[in-house]
Amino acid sequence: MTQNQKIIASIGGFIVLSVLAIALIWQWTGSPSLGAVDPIQIKHAVLAYLRDVAAERKNPPPSIKLEELVKKGYLKDEFVKGFEGMDVTIYLQNSEQPTNAFMTVRLPSGGSMSLLNDGSVKTDP
Repeated sequence: MTQNQKIIASIGGFIVLSVLAIALIWQWTGSPSLGAVDPIQIKHAVLAYLRDVAAERKNPPPSIKLEELVKKGYLKDEFVKGFEGMDVTIYLQNSEQPTNAFMTVRLPSGGSMSLLNDGSVKTDP
């Protein structure tokens, strides 16, 4: 299995989990309504992006912003309206260290939330 295939395989399941986990925590902590967030579409967008990078025989960058996936046409804005005003980063080349972030969301308040590789969520006010 090539490096890109390993990345694609490991990222698929985490995308859905990460978006759902962060969405649930925001709602639980009383943050503003998320609006539409479609984790399945986000997963498909990341996987399509990684396939295109692999087809170009390039290594994927360490991370990609959700906004960049929208700008490049991999994802429709309507699928991520709930992240409006937030800076969302998905890490594409993270190690399997349990304490490394898989996805980080910078909130409009200045705080951030990260989904870690072990499935836990770290919040910074």
